[in-house]
Amino acid sequence: MLSFLIALAMPSPVATAREVSFVGHGGFQLKGELMLPSGEGKFPAILLMPGSGPTDRNGNQPPILVTDVLKQIAEDMAQNGIATFRFDKRAAHVYKDAWPKPETFGEFFSWTPFVEDALAAYRAMAAQKEVDAARLGVAGHSEGGSIALALHGRFTANETPKATVLLAAPGRKIDAVLDDQITRALRVQKVPAEMSNTIMANLRETTKAIAATGQVPSNVHPGLRALFPPYIGAYYRGWINFDPVDTAKKAKGAFLVVNGALDIQISPERDAKALHAALATRSGGVQELVILPGTSHNLKKVQSESEPGFAGPLTPEFLDAFRKFAKARL
Repeated sequence: MLSFLIALAMPSPVATAREVSFVGHGGFQLKGELMLPSGEGKFPAILLMPGSGPTDRNGNQPPILVTDVLKQIAEDMAQNGIATFRFDKRAAHVYKDAWPKPETFGEFFSWTPFVEDALAAYRAMAAQKEVDAARLGVAGHSEGGSIALALHGRFTANETPKATVLLAAPGRKIDAVLDDQITRALRVQKVPAEMSNTIMANLRETTKAIAATGQVPSNVHPGLRALFPPYIGAYYRGWINFDPVDTAKKAKGAFLVVNGALDIQISPERDAKALHAALATRSGGVQELVILPGTSHNLKKVQSESEPGFAGPLTPEFLDAFRKFAKARL
């Protein structure tokens, strides 16, 4: 009797999670986590995709950058009856021992493998026994938003998601976004005008050359070399030549576009609103736009653009918008 009473007092788990392995582009073995709501049955599910760099399934680049953006979204979705799948990108350091030799990094880390990996992840999610393959969504943060859009050009008619969420996603070609980001960084660091002009001219020459050839020029300015290591040319060529507005006009299904009003990397005006306007040109499509006051690129509360906005919980208004959209569309 006592054990029965103790069992009644124990809270039921709100989610369960398990590791799922799958094969990405070129046969590369990838792994991620399927998070499921409590209970049994077929659940709607959303693929969550991280931003650029060596970002893991949680949206982190440990130990320096820890935001838990995707982990926090997954936990909230599980509490609201929606499964999620998030995975470690091939660039995440958990795979370091499986990476090829550095001389082949260019091909291995190019744009197409990242998109194809995401497509493989989507299909792996759809194949899980607890997932309702008729009620699927994709959500991407930053670069992940570009990949979410790129997937719409690769889905078969039968696997197009019912819902797509673009979180702080570029609404312009990435070279224009980089131009804004570097201009702001030079201004914040109070770099003298003459040097700033030199760096910006070199940035534009570099991105133009990469877009045309897929090769990083040898004359990259020292101040930009961390952004353009020699192997990164093929990756940037694919992303620079990807047009999010043109792709959005052709995409199917319901879309939610979200941006922080104090996002210093992606502009609410030039990116989020451009994506929403492009989506609105579709016939029969559904598109919603949410600009979150006092919110950073990583969807955290901030008081000003000078705050990093990495730590802490996600903005409640963001979770409310995401939750409402997902429940309505899935």
